[in-house]
Amino acid sequence: MNIFQVEAISAIQEVPGLYISDISVPRKPEVLREHGITHVLSLTSRRDRPEIARELGIEQLHVEIEDNPFEDLLLALEGACAWIDNALNTDRAATATDDPSNRIGERGAKGNATLPASRADAQSNQTAENRDDSRGSAVLVHCLQGISRSGAIIVAYLMRSKALDYEAALALAQRSRAIITPNSGFVDQLRLWAQMRYTIYRAEAADGSPDERKAKAEYEAWKENRGILLSRGEEAKQQATRKSMADMAAKFGRRRLKLKEEEE
Repeated sequence: MNIFQVEAISAIQEVPGLYISDISVPRKPEVLREHGITHVLSLTSRRDRPEIARELGIEQLHVEIEDNPFEDLLLALEGACAWIDNALNTDRAATATDDPSNRIGERGAKGNATLPASRADAQSNQTAENRDDSRGSAVLVHCLQGISRSGAIIVAYLMRSKALDYEAALALAQRSRAIITPNSGFVDQLRLWAQMRYTIYRAEAADGSPDERKAKAEYEAWKENRGILLSRGEEAKQQATRKSMADMAAKFGRRRLKLKEEEE
């Protein structure tokens, strides 16, 4: 197995119906149909957001986020995982109706308020006549290459759904897609997320109102530290970004060497 020779789309073996891919897949109706994709979570910049053919009846959620170690991934994790859960547990025939309560932007599921990393858009492209209701729901999570941003969300989902730490969840994810490698900033945030028990918020108010939830001290401290780093200027930011890229390249090298040794 060569780490750089992976399929454009990979099924997450431990979670039936969950897939990860690069950006080419949501632009290929035949591939989406082949895998029975009903929901797409896009993690890209605004300019890279793929347009999915409306006739496919696929529900798309876009989270505007760059593959940058300074991005606030923590803000999106809980909502993204909740959205995936909702999608995987939604009856396909039910989602094909035009009931507004089935649309993620109006569903009000716990965690949806955390979706925007910088901006999140929900798009319901559903048409009942184009769905094969004999198959269950299937969720595709993608970014540009299916490595860092989408990889981070897959790892986060495994962490929360299976109560795993970062290292265990990453190893599990890489069994399905060997190239999953979140950038160093995302790694730090995922580890912190586990320490915070998979939420950046304190216990909800008595009435469960998300508007009254307050961030945990750990998250506030992380934001403060990030603010200090960003205040040092563009040169310091670029230096940290280059370091993150070098770290990812080193991880790729170690991963490739390990796989080669396993082959032998």
